[in-house]
Amino acid sequence: MNNRRLLITAFEPFGGETVNPTMLVLNELKEQQSARKHSSCKAQGTGSAAETSDLAYELITAVLPVAFKWVSAQIRELLRTEQPDAVICLGQAGGRAAVTPERIAVNLADARIADNAGFMPEDTPLREEGPAAYFSTLPIKQIVQAISDAGIRASVSNSAGLYVCNCLMYHTLDFLAQERRSIPAGFIHVPYLPEQTANRPEVPCMELTDMTKAIRIAADITMGLERVQSPADTR
Repeated sequence: MNNRRLLITAFEPFGGETVNPTMLVLNELKEQQSARKHSSCKAQGTGSAAETSDLAYELITAVLPVAFKWVSAQIRELLRTEQPDAVICLGQAGGRAAVTPERIAVNLADARIADNAGFMPEDTPLREEGPAAYFSTLPIKQIVQAISDAGIRASVSNSAGLYVCNCLMYHTLDFLAQERRSIPAGFIHVPYLPEQTANRPEVPCMELTDMTKAIRIAADITMGLERVQSPADTR
């Protein structure tokens, strides 16, 4: 039995939105996993083999608050208690047209709007005396290539912003560094859903099915179940 564990987190709605697409992506992933596990049990009962990525690792999910002070404590507690083998944090990036794995998290909070707890930090370090930045340890270029190959818009982002998304990414990588745990971990932003831009046709959006497929691809690559062909492979 494979006991590898992947933690994927989502965020609650914020900034006046009534939905956060990351929550829906998480729900879709959990439903797919449950359905495929059920199919696997039936297949095993008839002597057939079921080969699905869902059964190659355990999916752990959590919806986190859009609140600087709370999210840092919650992600550290999740990492401490769940002991995952990899971590993918998800967030909404309104205005972006693609799924964007983040390259770097910086040790700074500078909020354009208050978080859901009413806190609005300005030019504030996320951790006093902490490193200036952390780089994602996810295979972000492989992820982008595989998502793009699936016909879904994707690109590497060099800025997670200075809001709670960046805060979450920083504290995730900071905790793992402090604990000397070398596992793949990082952050991926997704665009708005079409219903979020119904009255703003100029704002980019993406269908939930595409977002979910993209994150499943990212999860499988992170857990070593897919590999993007490199130029050396074609020589």
